Amino acid sequence: MRAMCTKIRLKGLANRIGLLIVGAVLCLLIQTPIRSVETVKLPILMYHHIAETGDGGSTISAEMFRAQMEAVARAGFCAVLPEEVLAFVRDGKPLPRNAFMITFDDGYFSNYDLAFPILRERGLRATVFAIGISYGRNEYKDTGIAITPHFGAREAGEMVGSGVFSIQSHTYDFHQWEAFESGKPIRSNILQLQGESDADYADALRRDFEMSRAVIEVSTGERVIALAYPGGAWDVAAQRVLRDCGVLMTFTTEPVMNELTVGDMSGLFELGRFAIGDNVTPDELVKLITT
Repeated sequence: MRAMCTKIRLKGLANRIGLLIVGAVLCLLIQTPIRSVETVKLPILMYHHIAETGDGGSTISAEMFRAQMEAVARAGFCAVLPEEVLAFVRDGKPLPRNAFMITFDDGYFSNYDLAFPILRERGLRATVFAIGISYGRNEYKDTGIAITPHFGAREAGEMVGSGVFSIQSHTYDFHQWEAFESGKPIRSNILQLQGESDADYADALRRDFEMSRAVIEVSTGERVIALAYPGGAWDVAAQRVLRDCGVLMTFTTEPVMNELTVGDMSGLFELGRFAIGDNVTPDELVKLITT
């Protein structure tokens, strides 16, 4: 078997079996901690939906996603989860060499039936920021309008139980679509509504996050410590409420490289992410996350 693996590597990883073996070996090797350092750079990728055909925007084709994941695995990058990033900043626990994050927003079923097997076969892991009210739905709330299907409690439990995924919050219902809503006001993002008092806003956001956390933690048994802002919108008031709720990490849509320092918990808020679609080739992706 060892001779066979060597032969596959020499052929340039020509088939899926070779990619699986090499990806697993590389991940084991690069999980050897980096030397003791105080500051690291952490690139974070942002995806949404995967389909057989991409749309040039937030939907990426399964073929391109597979090629991108093969490229980063082959290049020796190791995908980490929120708890590992937190442990580095809070406790100084070293991250693996070439650490980066893969994230998905919204919680589409394609994260389960397409991304899950691709990631698992290549020894990679990812975080999904799920919309609580859309858990397990293929219709929009109480309006009955068809939406792209989202995974539910059963799939979430399997994903987290596998060790391949972390599932975190994208709010419970602060990511509303105006065209699908039957009433007003519309909360399209996490920001305070015009005319809403500070106290009412804080109470509304606190209740929303607690509902989001309950949905995820009941179905997965995983602690919810992170939230991705819908649409990337945030302000100091939102951050203050979320911190009070025990959120330790927040994610935006700003395409910037993150720099994390041991002991500086503020660095875990407003983390930047690079939106990735069909327009990013596998080689370009590797260059993007090479720090």
